[in-house]
Amino acid sequence: MSETQKKHPDFFILGAPKCGTTALYEYLNDRDDIFMPSGVKEPNLFASDLNVQTQLSGEESYYALFKDAQENQLIGEASVWHLYSKEAAANIITRYPSAKFIVMLRSPLEMFISLHAQMLYSLYEDESDLEKAWSLQEGRKKGDIKPTSYNPEIKTLLYKDVCSLGAQLEQLYNSVPKAQVLVLFQEDMKRDTKVIYTQVIDFLGLAQDGRTEFPVINDRKEHKSSALVKMLRILSVKLRPLKQALRKYIPNMPSSILKPLYDLQSAKSEKPKISSAFKEKLLEEFEADIQKIESLTGRDLAHWRAL
Repeated sequence: MSETQKKHPDFFILGAPKCGTTALYEYLNDRDDIFMPSGVKEPNLFASDLNVQTQLSGEESYYALFKDAQENQLIGEASVWHLYSKEAAANIITRYPSAKFIVMLRSPLEMFISLHAQMLYSLYEDESDLEKAWSLQEGRKKGDIKPTSYNPEIKTLLYKDVCSLGAQLEQLYNSVPKAQVLVLFQEDMKRDTKVIYTQVIDFLGLAQDGRTEFPVINDRKEHKSSALVKMLRILSVKLRPLKQALRKYIPNMPSSILKPLYDLQSAKSEKPKISSAFKEKLLEEFEADIQKIESLTGRDLAHWRAL
């Protein structure tokens, strides 16, 4: 089967991480006229400049994720590191010129706090103090501070770069026609999910289904026992070659067969408090990027600057 004949995504949720992408993925995956892979939610295949893809054995296993899609279904996927990647959008649009892209944005301060918590939960970050983690960025960028044993890509811990969504949106617009991009804000989705859902369905050219129920998805979490979770992660890494071999025959196999055990060790966590001085520092760091988002979207984001 040639590459043009392979089933492939018609649309991509590009990111950003911790901006509501998981919820949108779940809402779209509920529809009969949309197919999204359930085994590997974030394949990140096209982020060729980032080492964030660990669940696939190659391109064939990527396209196998979509083999069960029906002719009457739009195909989509959600890889949240595609927006951060400097190459993903160009790689996608070169292969699939008519592809549509959905981007979700959030206040960089809120995103940083949430992303740091997620990285801790995933064992990709080993500095639990928010301010100290921020201060480690320069050393990490220079290579003086190595990633944790569970995180092969140090760039995912460069929080200012990851959370500078204005620069990433500008980069996307340099690669993709604006008419093929839908930009959403996480705060809008939180305030009125139905409005955003309706907007997405219209953008994809599908019929509205009158959905009114939208459960909260992907709450902030922490581990009850980090030591036990680390043991599970080591076991998961050892099982990875077996999972990759089996995925050839079971494309939508769950990305983590140990997920039930992980879930037992999960608990909802509280948002950390940050000092006024650190918050002011973060606002200064992100001011230029916030202005860029305002310029690109025409949206007044003064409330993002409130101390």
